[in-house]
Amino acid sequence: NINDIIRAIRSVDDTIPGSRESARAQVNQIFQQLGWVQCGTQEDVIHFLHTILGQFNNTTQINDMYIFEDMQTKLTNVPDLQIDNILINKMESYLDYKLFGIIIHNWNNNAGHYTTYVEYNNGWFLCNDYQDPMPYGEGESGFSQILANLKIKGNNTIKLLAYKKTNVPLKEGIPIKLVNLGQTCYSNSALQILMATNLLD
Repeated sequence: NINDIIRAIRSVDDTIPGSRESARAQVNQIFQQLGWVQCGTQEDVIHFLHTILGQFNNTTQINDMYIFEDMQTKLTNVPDLQIDNILINKMESYLDYKLFGIIIHNWNNNAGHYTTYVEYNNGWFLCNDYQDPMPYGEGESGFSQILANLKIKGNNTIKLLAYKKTNVPLKEGIPIKLVNLGQTCYSNSALQILMATNLLD
């Protein structure tokens, strides 16, 4: 069913009349089958990932390949060095796993928004709804740029850290640009994490 969502997103061709409407109908039908309510509470992305990933194995470890951890770590008024320590210490807490995805929730001006950082074999990328994925560089250099970006003042919360086994290769290529078929920002963030796992190929 999640693969069907990805296929629908990739099938959109605005040069073909009715293409977007057809894909939107497919996605809405799958959402209904999953019981995925399109609201925007801060817990939705965690609940959705746990529900969907349970189909592969269980809600915390997927085929001994991936761990998805709900952090709920607020970054408001956190000193810069503590942000580094939060992420670096969490990475080192799993000896056989490496961080490859971060979901951030930002709350400003009475509105919340989810964005995602994911690592592919071509480097780290910021995925923000329907915008083109923004490259952040490869390896430690790219991760350092992400840390610097997270230090920008704002009411940020680390919602989820995604890990993979160190012997599992990074997804090849770059994240796909999502199209607007009615998904909310939290569902876009969840989809980007799932697509970066190699589990949906």
